[in-house]
Amino acid sequence: MQCRADRSVAGGPTAISAIFQTQGLGATKRPRFDRNPPLCDHSPPRKGQGLRGSHYASLKPLYLNGSSRMLVTILPAFTDNYIFALNLCNGVAVVDPGDASVVARHLQEVGGQLRAILITHHHPDHIGGMARLSTQWPAARRIGPVDSRITGLTEWVHDGEEVVLDDDCVLRVMATPGHTRSHIVYLGKDQVFCGDVLFSLGCGRNFEGDAAQMLSSLEKLAALPDSTRVYCAHEYTLANARFASKLDPNNADLRQRVADIHDLRQRGLPSIPTNIGSERRCNPFLRCDDPSIWAAANRYAEEILPNRTAVFATLRAWKSAL
Repeated sequence: MQCRADRSVAGGPTAISAIFQTQGLGATKRPRFDRNPPLCDHSPPRKGQGLRGSHYASLKPLYLNGSSRMLVTILPAFTDNYIFALNLCNGVAVVDPGDASVVARHLQEVGGQLRAILITHHHPDHIGGMARLSTQWPAARRIGPVDSRITGLTEWVHDGEEVVLDDDCVLRVMATPGHTRSHIVYLGKDQVFCGDVLFSLGCGRNFEGDAAQMLSSLEKLAALPDSTRVYCAHEYTLANARFASKLDPNNADLRQRVADIHDLRQRGLPSIPTNIGSERRCNPFLRCDDPSIWAAANRYAEEILPNRTAVFATLRAWKSAL
């Protein structure tokens, strides 16, 4: 797998303009993986693999349902969005294509056909490219939650249902309301495409749900196996890391995670995927029962909070105010 990344500066923080694309997997040759790979395994390309641009990296292929043919490609869009392209046996599926041009460019580069569009929720930066893509690839399935604000879908899915993209990619739908009332995520064997519910070291704002609803959705994700790779739709990790470090300065796992994040971002690379195990150890929004997190929320609220839902609501309001 190779990475092309060109840095551009807009409005202060460095924004990455990159396409991380997978290459080189034969149909019969299985790639070798480390037994315990790091959260984000970025290593320099072998000699002769360089691409134009200021940064290069090789990302290990990530499996869905154990198939070596199923690869996840991270496509940066806008200022901080990520679109995910899933390599199918007969084409490509994309998750939350806010920008059609990013997807079209990727399909042109890999020589693939768009077979499916998966939507997590109705916000424009997640659905904005669907109309144009459906015009160019009218046979592509357009899958998402039941919500009148999402127009152009061909299939509507509900909690617990399965989306069969091909024999090697079957995704389960999980309802995760809170950020929006109809938000869903797509769960593979070892991956979850979670839109704007769970972020690396953070979570989405609960625009259309209350704190209890949002916390319940996060708890569903926190209950997944530790090894589950988390593909969130925004690169918010550095800002989330600053907030988490303020709440939990003595957390050694968090300190190491923050160091890793700074290294990746300084090299123009994504901070994701993270995994559920790391998030349970480091993400304050998944640790509302932890005494240090609860105490920090008490200090901010200037009162003794009665339960973990109140702790979560306080943390979310605190983060939103920054």
